[in-house]
Amino acid sequence: MKISSIDVPSGWDIEKGNINNTFIPDLLVSLPLPKNCSKNYKGIHYIGGRFVPKWMEKEFDMTIPTYEGYSQIIKLS
Repeated sequence: MKISSIDVPSGWDIEKGNINNTFIPDLLVSLPLPKNCSKNYKGIHYIGGRFVPKWMEKEFDMTIPTYEGYSQIIKLS
């Protein structure tokens, strides 16, 4: 069985990751940017969604990667 997680895997601490040793997903899709919990994640990792408005990107000093064409995802690993 393959496990996929969206944004932050269930049971993971958003800053420290899988501190409770719950599970490690085979696939992680981070929205709209990877969180600290995924810093050491070794599985297949995508960033999904290109829905961050420019004003928010600027206000929160976010660096959003460039999406090619109409793509909604970017593969990190």
